[in-house]
Amino acid sequence: MKYNGKTLADWSRETGINPATLSYRIKKGMTIDEAISTPIAKPCEAAKKHDVLGKIFTDRFGNEFIVKELSFRDKYSVAYYKCVFVKTGTEVEATVNQIIGQSSHVFDRYSPSVHNVGIMGNAYIKDNPKAFDVWRAMIARCYNLKNPSYKTYGGKGVKVCERWKRFDYFLEDIKEIKGYDQEKINKGLLVLDKDMINRAALLYSPETCCFITRSENTQESAKRTWKERKSLTTIL
Repeated sequence: MKYNGKTLADWSRETGINPATLSYRIKKGMTIDEAISTPIAKPCEAAKKHDVLGKIFTDRFGNEFIVKELSFRDKYSVAYYKCVFVKTGTEVEATVNQIIGQSSHVFDRYSPSVHNVGIMGNAYIKDNPKAFDVWRAMIARCYNLKNPSYKTYGGKGVKVCERWKRFDYFLEDIKEIKGYDQEKINKGLLVLDKDMINRAALLYSPETCCFITRSENTQESAKRTWKERKSLTTIL
């Protein structure tokens, strides 16, 4: 498409403005004359539009944080700011876009962020993806009302011990849990169970849990269901 007899590439060569920038401006309603005459904002001018220093923002969970200072610039000259959460004092470093856009990078690792109960602490999903899946599923069964298993767990009073509400503490304990096998966990062959040791247990904790195979879990679940039905029949 031509504008005043010239293509965007022609205008780009004459003005030094990127063709994509010209195209974007025209799509936003500018004429070609307006598109080529509007100066490109300098980095310092763009930064002023998003002056975040000293201001208070909230992460996607509603936790407030203050942007304290410019922390550093990376090799691409992108600025990272030190953000301090009001409630816990947790510090994170983030760009302006991450701060304003409430990205997943900016959140308080020491406030409940998993089903409003679980705390990440000093642990990262990317380093322990399978363990995180086990931990998150445990939290969900006990505290997420929309979880399909909630009625047989949280709905019956099953809870997670205070220590295991933090993912980093769960990781510290996981290797000591009976039946632990990292390779089998990674392959999805093991599940965390609180009934094998004590069927009356209503708590997920280091003392009450073990890892068992999925077939063992199915058998244990069937035994528990049969026992509950038998007790109900006796009462009736």
